[in-house]
Amino acid sequence: YWRTARRSVELRRSLRADADEKIGDLDNVKKAYVEDMKLKASVQYWNEKKQGHTNNRRVAFNHLRNFGLAGGLIGLIVFWLAITFMLEASGVNVLGWMEINPPKGRTIALSTYVVVTAALGTVLTVIFWTARVLVRQYLTERRLEGDAEERRVMTQTYLALISEGAAEDEDRLVILNALFR
Repeated sequence: YWRTARRSVELRRSLRADADEKIGDLDNVKKAYVEDMKLKASVQYWNEKKQGHTNNRRVAFNHLRNFGLAGGLIGLIVFWLAITFMLEASGVNVLGWMEINPPKGRTIALSTYVVVTAALGTVLTVIFWTARVLVRQYLTERRLEGDAEERRVMTQTYLALISEGAAEDEDRLVILNALFR
């Protein structure tokens, strides 16, 4: 009788331990499901944000490339025209068809050279400033794309931790603070 009673107690303890373990596993699955449903939308959101920033980065790069080609060509042409004008006005014959002859006994005023140099400087400043704005826009989109990818990966990692039962409330707090910084 005592042997059977001890065996019965051992079996009940064993079954209780197995049942507690299975209940814990079910609780982990339930917790993972609830968190997964909460954060699944966040993963999708950050993935969509990343795709949007990727597209915007490509557009910004195309604008930068096209402006770089056009602005560089325009800058070279304006620079060449200014230098050619100044050399012709100084008496150096650069182009046969272009002849700048001041009236006899007079020279071309210094203000003409200043105006041409100022116009050249203005055109080049506009080109460089526009290029600077386009570069800043490209770099911003690139940074935002990386940030969205980082947040998506953090959310997925947290979901994986939850599904394995390794995430605690402190982990959730850290992840959520990082996601919504």
